[in-house]
Amino acid sequence: MFDAGCTGFRRKTVALAVALAAFAWAAALAPPALQAAEPIKLRGTEMNADNPQTSPQPESSADPGVARTIARVPFISGSTWAPQINKSKDYQYVFRDQVVPGQTHLEVYMSWRLLEPEKDRWNFADFDQLTALSQARSIKIEVFPWTQYAPKWFVDSADYVPLRELGTGKTVDMLSPWAPGSLAAIDHFYAGLKAHAGDRIDIISIGSPCSDYGEIGLVIGAPNFLPGQHLYDFFPQDPKNWHVGYWCGDPYALPNFRNWALARYGGLDPLNAAWGTAYPKAADIAFPDHASREAHRRHWIDFMTWYEESQTTFSVEFVKAVRKYFPETHLETKLGFGSDDPRPGLDRTGVIKAMADFKPFTIRSTHGAYNREKYQKAYWFYKRMAPLTHDLDMGFGCETPGGDLTEKELLREMFEDASAGVNYVFQYFQNFHTRPDAIDTYKRVLRPQERSLVDIAVLYPTAHLLLNVADFPEDQLAFCSLGREFLDYDVLDQNLIDWGKLANYRVLIQTGDRYVEKSNLEKIDQWVRAGGLFVAREGRPLETVEGDGAIAKAWIEPAGPAGAAVEPAAAGAPAPGGKGTLYKVGRGCVVVLPGATVEEYLATVVGLLKLARPDLVGPVPLHGLNVDHPGMFMTDFPDGKLLYNPKTFEITFQPIGGKAVVVGPVMGDQPPRVRRR
Repeated sequence: MFDAGCTGFRRKTVALAVALAAFAWAAALAPPALQAAEPIKLRGTEMNADNPQTSPQPESSADPGVARTIARVPFISGSTWAPQINKSKDYQYVFRDQVVPGQTHLEVYMSWRLLEPEKDRWNFADFDQLTALSQARSIKIEVFPWTQYAPKWFVDSADYVPLRELGTGKTVDMLSPWAPGSLAAIDHFYAGLKAHAGDRIDIISIGSPCSDYGEIGLVIGAPNFLPGQHLYDFFPQDPKNWHVGYWCGDPYALPNFRNWALARYGGLDPLNAAWGTAYPKAADIAFPDHASREAHRRHWIDFMTWYEESQTTFSVEFVKAVRKYFPETHLETKLGFGSDDPRPGLDRTGVIKAMADFKPFTIRSTHGAYNREKYQKAYWFYKRMAPLTHDLDMGFGCETPGGDLTEKELLREMFEDASAGVNYVFQYFQNFHTRPDAIDTYKRVLRPQERSLVDIAVLYPTAHLLLNVADFPEDQLAFCSLGREFLDYDVLDQNLIDWGKLANYRVLIQTGDRYVEKSNLEKIDQWVRAGGLFVAREGRPLETVEGDGAIAKAWIEPAGPAGAAVEPAAAGAPAPGGKGTLYKVGRGCVVVLPGATVEEYLATVVGLLKLARPDLVGPVPLHGLNVDHPGMFMTDFPDGKLLYNPKTFEITFQPIGGKAVVVGPVMGDQPPRVRRR
């Protein structure tokens, strides 16, 4: 699947050396010792002959859809259409040219527009042919229904309500998530799918009817649907109207927003008080203006929160309709898009938690190997989603943006997939041909459904992102990309902090943006006072959306002794400049560090953490902090460390007390063997 933001991969590698400096601490400081957080408990392990690492114990019979051993991991290639859109080929070429040893599944796109061109007249002939060939070769079928491009007969019906952009008033031929007829359409489609093909489907990939490629969310304007591109003949879009925007202009959206807002505040008067508005009656409640969002922060953020929650709510109703006909089938859905711009309406962690009610269920990140830009993104996307799926006993899967990976890129992805506990692998078929032993290599590297040991979290300030309508939190991609050599991390957004996930970590790092919801700030304060270490970036004090900074101000202006200076030393390398200041807050600490640039800030943060003072991080070394393997990427597991060499592309597992084992081979000199179709 190709996101709009994924098609412009830049083809250069950026190497940046970050000078790290250690700190010399004032001897007089002696804050109370931190209470070390207990390591996250993982499932017991046993040796698995397929993998020189230790693999989790066999699956629980209570949830057979989630793979916990290599033998259960689906290896899926794509993508093929049924009905076929390339009529010059038959399906024999799929099995002759695409399928590789070790592959378990074939992903099949099924467009509603092509499958049911007339009501109740289904065209399953191509699917029948494809499944007959696959069954003869013991290849299972995953279907990816595209309901977002409806057939003409439904478009002409009273149930059809298209997406309408708020600013322009123009529509695209996708279904509104607020219109009741959209769910009727989903019910109709899946009833037909069950009747004609249900017993031949092993996995269903839930495709949203509201976005370009069926990822949960709204329109982003992917170029493959424009004139001259390969999908235009089947799903044509107008270039003037095919773009990211606020797609909530249909007649059902605004009444839904009004009801949501009134329920949130318990009535019109408290709503007006919170928003600074003076609506005389509920019917007057309006969407806020994008241009004036800074002056009306609460109104705007409530709007964006509703906008994202709407997609999550619709997804729940959608999956309920699917489960009506496929009560036990393994389901998965794609959480994609090339950035976190909130306008597509995707709340990643909100969707994951909602889908946990429909297990067996896998979340597929479409960001695998998304590493061709200046700052690598793939792992950053993974590390907000994967830990939550493991907590909820769901599957976590990967997908690359396209089928043109080099061998180097594929090996790095394998390391990142293993570090994130991937237990569901999708690749466009060309990528499986990059190495003759691609799937065997995957099997040696993966640690399915295992959660790595990470004590370091990065703060994702959801409210600030919604307010700025930004692609990413300030400096966060740069910090995490450049910092991966020195530390492993998880990313904590507003949901995760509100749900108590901060308790799993000993360090929380602010990379830039400062606006957070009051509930988040209160939980951070409680966590610090209980023994956590909050690393704050100088000049960016945390505030609530309403501009209340009292909680964070109390950290640096406590009653009693003033904060004590933390002087950086010149041991080995000049300090990146400025002074850090440590403040005692309850049983924990807040350290404010300088950093005019992200490189300088990263250096001071890593220098601080490498001191490993017990009064800062507790008596146990930080999981995820790379102290012993310079120049390598390191991921901690209960039984050892997974290591990746970004120069040789070698993947090594270092068991505790044992000899290192190469699990991912050194790159060969042969050119990538990529077949293109």
